[in-house]
Amino acid sequence: MRRIAFVLLLFTFLTVPAIGDEVEVRRLEQSFSLGDADDVDIDITVGDITVEGTDDRDVTVDARLYCDDSNLERCRKQAQELRLVPRIGGSTFYVDLRRTPWSRLRGVRSELIVRVPRHLEIEIDIRAGGSATISGMKGEIEVDGGAADVSITYPRAEVGKVKLSSAVGQSNLIVDGSTIEGTGIPRNLTWNGPGRHTVEVDVGSGDVTVTLE
Repeated sequence: MRRIAFVLLLFTFLTVPAIGDEVEVRRLEQSFSLGDADDVDIDITVGDITVEGTDDRDVTVDARLYCDDSNLERCRKQAQELRLVPRIGGSTFYVDLRRTPWSRLRGVRSELIVRVPRHLEIEIDIRAGGSATISGMKGEIEVDGGAADVSITYPRAEVGKVKLSSAVGQSNLIVDGSTIEGTGIPRNLTWNGPGRHTVEVDVGSGDVTVTLE
């Protein structure tokens, strides 16, 4: 497939154990034109992401940054330095969050909602920890992760194949209200449907659930 990379380095923050209460210190909201892109690749180092399919042509990003109130001032200052910077290289569309290395050390945590044209193909890479929730899409979906919980809701009429794998965790497919469980180690599951698109998830650890409606 021709891949248009949508690299979201917003999740290069490491989540630190909470000592006090978390405070939302910043919110970033931006829209980006995809041009002729027909594929979106989301690269996450760590964190939670929600992808929602829409009828719009643009991609919108809603990012919320949190700090622990035990070290609020230093963390807040670091959060204010972060910038979402879109760029296009050839046929590739990137969105980077600049100045992320220091944020990993200073405890900024983030939650991200990405709204994507529903007909596009998407690939999500979750490198270490976090979760992915995907709904409203009608194109190819591929999710790979080292450690991640993944939940996908997808129209049954559009799917040609579902392929799920979790080395440590559960792989479940829900069809017509019934649950099909993955078997073996890793927990693998393959299911063929009436459509033409593939929904594929492969994680090292975590629970994977795909619901066909």
